Amino acid sequence: MRSPDARARTVRDALADATGRVPEITASAEAIRIEVTLPGEITPETLSPIRKTLGVADRFGHSLTRAGSIVWAEITRHP
Repeated sequence: MRSPDARARTVRDALADATGRVPEITASAEAIRIEVTLPGEITPETLSPIRKTLGVADRFGHSLTRAGSIVWAEITRHP
């Protein structure tokens, strides 16, 4: 089984590739959270790899803020 840090790097890299943006990573003792602001226009070609990537996380979600639309994924350190 891959380490939580390795899984988080994989999610970070895949979200960066899918969005063309640099994800932010926040780590705590319990989990690693990866967030990325989505581009203004999402195409099916962009959405498909984002969905696939979020599906490998332990938790994921979407937030709409003044800064834009953000997707996040969390990898649990101790399942």
